[in-house]
Amino acid sequence: MAERLFSREQIYAFIDRAGKATYAGGGAESEQPERSGFKELEYAEGEWSYIDSLQAITDLEVWNCEI
Repeated sequence: MAERLFSREQIYAFIDRAGKATYAGGGAESEQPERSGFKELEYAEGEWSYIDSLQAITDLEVWNCEI
């Protein structure tokens, strides 16, 4: 089995911090989103990065993807 570079706890902690710093935390929108028509909020820490990507279809329907 391959050696893990990061523990699950480290990954979970990063995702928690990233989520709190983006949409859930009222983070700033990216000026140049990677996906046209989407609102994207980015968080980076060291060599890790996180993108929260949202697209409103209607008032009640929203597509969300966390990368």
